[in-house]
Amino acid sequence: MSMQITKEILESLVKEELEYSLEEKRKRSRKRTKKRKKSKAKKQKSSGTKDACYYKVKSRYSVWPSAYASGALVRCRKVGAKNWGNKSKKNENLQEELVSRDIQALHSKMKDRYEVLKAKKEKSREEERNELRMKKALDDPGLKQALADDRKRQSLLDLFNFNLEGIISEVIDEVLAEKKSLKNGQALKDQNEQKAAQTQKVSQ
Repeated sequence: MSMQITKEILESLVKEELEYSLEEKRKRSRKRTKKRKKSKAKKQKSSGTKDACYYKVKSRYSVWPSAYASGALVRCRKVGAKNWGNKSKKNENLQEELVSRDIQALHSKMKDRYEVLKAKKEKSREEERNELRMKKALDDPGLKQALADDRKRQSLLDLFNFNLEGIISEVIDEVLAEKKSLKNGQALKDQNEQKAAQTQKVSQ
């Protein structure tokens, strides 16, 4: 006995199949939505909440993420994105003036220090030269003899109070002149002694 498919049975089968398909579709859709939400939550957890402060602070700092940027983000969220980073014109001018003043003071301080160091270096070189010349002059016996004379010593001291280089030059010239005269005197004395010795030989 063959079963006769009526219109009612056919409609019932189609309806059941359609409901099954729709249910499967809903399940897949719910699954996708759940997965998307999970992924979004994970992304937000890793990167933080991307609000107006996030974008504003990120655009201001070149290094991201960093401790400075994180601190700025916290401060921004406290005062709000609209209020954060807005400074009055007066405060900006005052800040610029203070920075400019600090730079000028530092520049002046460095310049003064450089001048002091330069002067010390020049003085040190000049003192070394003078000490060397004085040492050479003091080692000479002619200078010791000149210093033994009260008048010469006083004149040297008077000169010393005004011009050290003048003293040294004068003393050196005086010593050299005295040496020259002593050398000439010794040569003349030797010459006279030779003549006397020759005369004595001839007379004998």
